[in-house]
Amino acid sequence: MVSGMAHSNSACSARPGPSGLCALLLGLLCANAASQDAVPRKRLGGYVMDKQGKPWIGAEVHLVSRILPGNEWIGEPDRIRILSGKRGRFSAKALPGREYLAWAVSQPEAGIYRSTEPVRGVVSGPIRLKERQQPQVQVRIGIGGDPHWKPPFHVKVTGAPSKLSLGDRRVGDPHEVFPLTLDKQGTVLIPLLPWPEVTVEIYDQRGVQLWAPMVSLSLDRRQAQLPAAPRATPAGTVPRESLRSLTESVLLLPEPAPRRIQITGAGGIPLPAVRLGQRIRGKFVFVTMSNAQGSLTTDLPIRTETHWDRIFELRGNSRLVLHKSGYEEIPAALPVRGLADVGNKKPKGHTIGLKKSTVKQGRVLVAPGQGLPNTQLILCVRSVGQVHQPVLLKTDAEGRFEFTQNIKAPWLLLALLDDATCRRFAGEDGVPISNRAILSSQGSNRLAGKLEVDLTQLRRVEIDMVRPDRSPASFARLDAFRFKGFNSIPPLIQMRADRRGRVALLIGDCPQALFVAQDEEGYAEINLKSIQDKTELLLAGLIRLSGVVRDKKGAPIAGARIRVDDTYISKISSGRGRNQLHALNMGFHLGHRFSGWSDASGSFSLLVPKSAEDVPVWLSRPGSQAKTQETVHVQQQSRQGVELVIR
Repeated sequence: MVSGMAHSNSACSARPGPSGLCALLLGLLCANAASQDAVPRKRLGGYVMDKQGKPWIGAEVHLVSRILPGNEWIGEPDRIRILSGKRGRFSAKALPGREYLAWAVSQPEAGIYRSTEPVRGVVSGPIRLKERQQPQVQVRIGIGGDPHWKPPFHVKVTGAPSKLSLGDRRVGDPHEVFPLTLDKQGTVLIPLLPWPEVTVEIYDQRGVQLWAPMVSLSLDRRQAQLPAAPRATPAGTVPRESLRSLTESVLLLPEPAPRRIQITGAGGIPLPAVRLGQRIRGKFVFVTMSNAQGSLTTDLPIRTETHWDRIFELRGNSRLVLHKSGYEEIPAALPVRGLADVGNKKPKGHTIGLKKSTVKQGRVLVAPGQGLPNTQLILCVRSVGQVHQPVLLKTDAEGRFEFTQNIKAPWLLLALLDDATCRRFAGEDGVPISNRAILSSQGSNRLAGKLEVDLTQLRRVEIDMVRPDRSPASFARLDAFRFKGFNSIPPLIQMRADRRGRVALLIGDCPQALFVAQDEEGYAEINLKSIQDKTELLLAGLIRLSGVVRDKKGAPIAGARIRVDDTYISKISSGRGRNQLHALNMGFHLGHRFSGWSDASGSFSLLVPKSAEDVPVWLSRPGSQAKTQETVHVQQQSRQGVELVIR
């Protein structure tokens, strides 16, 4: 087996002529990487299969881990690259207690490569990777369009679709952010990624995102060969994307849209020094500031924000906000008409009023009187519907923090604990503490004055997850997606059990939360109020259906989608004595588990909730929205040789 590790210290490679600040930043990155290398690593292994289910020898396996999956602002990633050996197996040394995103690819031939579905795994947990039905295209992109936007540009690629498809359960798919460097010609080659569709983000030299609507780029060979639908663009603008060939695409920047905003405070008095910025994956990125007369102008493109945009924002989309200490941070609703649209008329401008905020300060203590310094906090405030807006905060050297968000809506405050703090609160029997501590969660605005949280006073709960045969549910996943006032997509908190099926976490003021535990053999749900200091959770209720998908003439169909009906999942959940809202939650958040695709021979294997009732499934051909419903007869037993027909 040939292997090679590419840790995050690859960021420390030499660059021509770095400034003193750049050198300092590179030094910090190297120090971070060195600290990672100092941590004793443990084995992380698995195997890769091709479309026929046979071992894939020589596949290039990628393993990426972040402190907070999918967020590049928190810590440095640990990246490992290794080749699968005999029988398609691979093994690497990984950081303990971290979850890794894994996928495998082949070397491209004429721009075409094979890939597997991305999955998440943990140390010592076997990772099973299986090849996708359709090959993918490695695309080289360039940046063109309006000359107003001056290089240098920066590009990031997110392994997530720009358009959500809830029916395909793409909301909760594992994703990752990849910063890319453009060459002298202003082009860059997209890495060999496992997603059939990715999102491209473009930034200027300030780090401001120039692409508010964002660009979706298909890497699926079948989709890339289809003619692109005409894009609706405002008058005077250019199309967002131009496809030169199957393996080359140009992203066209839109024309600037100058807009003037007048910002006022109490009594309509102009408010100076208000910062206009973007929230990108929770971080505030500065754009511009109001002058002494409370006025500012921005030329960033205008966009219309919808409910789905805000869900998508969790995958990296930015939104403009107005921020000033002592005032509530609010979205910056830009005027629809720009300065150029008003002609010779004197523009009236657009006025936005800010309200003074109550004192929202807090402190996190690691012991009575001892602050927890330099700790990342995540504040989630419910926005439209159940969608939350994450905000990244950080404690200072004394553990203090402050925020200016409007928290009249339900809110949740989390802390990402470092390894030393987790070890400090680990049990005597070595049960690891999750690095996600729930500091406080409220269904309405109950925060008045200061919030002080002492970690030693938080409730420590320990959950043992076991299978029906009483064996430990090793490395089972525990998600918390529903809090009072929240029904979040994706889960607000995701944790992994250890090899013994155990996980522990610190919980503060949190009146209600719904946790879902799941592994390959079962699932279970439990409400926080039912969790004791030590609770055993039995994972059960899954059976396996396997067989073949055919057309009406009896020919097998490769790449067909099979999905258990949501109503069935909801009914099974409500049959456990839960209310209808609980049933809908379970159907929505577990539905992605009970779906799959047929392989090259039309064969499929699918997990479904265990029940005495017949199981309704939906079938669809690859690339088609038309669906056929079939019913599979079961008696609480797994079934083989099931034939499903798409008519």
